Amino acid sequence: MTGLARIRLIASDLDHTLLTPAGDLAGRTVHLIRRLGENGVQFAAISGRDTASMRALFKPLLKNVWLASHNGAVISKNGAVLAAHPLTDMQVAGLLTLLATHFSAQPVLPVLCREDGIFVVAPGPASEARLRKFFTQLKVVPRLDPFLTDVMKVTCWTNGPAAPVAAQLRQILPAGLQLAVGEQDAFSITSAQSDKGQALARLALRLGVPRGATLALGDQGNDLTMLKWAGTGVVMADGDPALIAAIGQVAPPNVKHGADQVLAAVLREKMEGTR
Repeated sequence: MTGLARIRLIASDLDHTLLTPAGDLAGRTVHLIRRLGENGVQFAAISGRDTASMRALFKPLLKNVWLASHNGAVISKNGAVLAAHPLTDMQVAGLLTLLATHFSAQPVLPVLCREDGIFVVAPGPASEARLRKFFTQLKVVPRLDPFLTDVMKVTCWTNGPAAPVAAQLRQILPAGLQLAVGEQDAFSITSAQSDKGQALARLALRLGVPRGATLALGDQGNDLTMLKWAGTGVVMADGDPALIAAIGQVAPPNVKHGADQVLAAVLREKMEGTR
């Protein structure tokens, strides 16, 4: 990668990209983000996680970073929500009916993601443990009907590979919704007005950063819009091969702290440019 001195805004996915393989935010990463800010580079975490989970992860940096949660449906900083694009009640109700009637052969577990909690019915012990890894506000409830309002995202966990189910659902997905695969066994549905790429574009506009001065890091299909919108899009070497083929620019793998290596390269060029 060259020309990194021009970068003024970095956006990064979290799981399997910025975070360690164990799902933690490393101390070195915190240090790099702080140093980048001191050298004129703003940082945005753009993730499928909910805002509460992201705030907990970035507790040492809440004044320094922008958070775009629920795949970009909510943008916030330091506790203040700056933009939100929820699904309508009718969209959520219709989607739940669609999932129940069209995918009975391969059950899909819908999870309603709101700012006041993450709601799921009867997830089973293994699924519940996996969900709690990502969502700190998970609430197991008897029915989803009371929670259809202010849903930012519907995450769907599958009993097996998510890609085939997602491909089928795309063919019958109602207008106004969009689908992105973010894990091997999960995909998410948001409003057509919110995805990671649109979140990055909104942040760049708000901050007055030209598209060419943005850099994005990701690893899975739900990062595609963000990586394509950014002036420089970079995929982790151990990310989705299809995403690597679509974007082309590759960072070292997540297991070798590839995101930190990219952040350090930007910081190095920034500091050299000020000498």
